Amino acid sequence: MSPPRPSGGGYALVPGTIGDIARRLDAASQGVDGTASGAPAAPDAGDCTAAVAEALGFLADSLAGVAEGLDAAAEAAVNSEDIYERAEQASTVQSCRPDDGAR
Repeated sequence: MSPPRPSGGGYALVPGTIGDIARRLDAASQGVDGTASGAPAAPDAGDCTAAVAEALGFLADSLAGVAEGLDAAAEAAVNSEDIYERAEQASTVQSCRPDDGAR
């Protein structure tokens, strides 16, 4: 369930949501990276063994790239959470100041 929208418009975010996203991205990165590093050796495929080994190597490299991308996305989410929290704190401090009438 989402929090009620602020009366002044804008947006609202349940605390910890971005952190949850970052943790899920990190877990996915770990899982994909584990799969990539645990790739089996090429099976004996007769004349095609070299081609199968090359294809498995390509897939392992591709999975490593996916893991790297997920890791980068997790890091970006953590950074976004920090920025969001600072903005939230700044807006709370700003809205708590008494109106001195100066405009």
